Amino acid sequence: MIEKSRIKAMALSSGFKLKEQPNGEMDLNPYVYEFAKLLELAVLYDRNRELTSSPSLKQGDSFCKSVVLSWQLEMRSIGKCFFAKFAPWLAW
Repeated sequence: MIEKSRIKAMALSSGFKLKEQPNGEMDLNPYVYEFAKLLELAVLYDRNRELTSSPSLKQGDSFCKSVVLSWQLEMRSIGKCFFAKFAPWLAW
């Protein structure tokens, strides 16, 4: 997952502004970080779909299939609640 500091640096270089937060610190609003994480998960989800539809995967590469399956399980545990909150259109 992208680190918060990297999200902040990319957002600031793209024109986002720091705002005073309830704790008194200057930072990006929380929804900026939430959006960046959602976008990252969506990209990973799309890459996974491309991998699993690959012809080479259909030809019986069991090692590759096991790697993809492990990745899918990990992404589900990380992203399922997040996607359920922000992207109800995505079917798991």
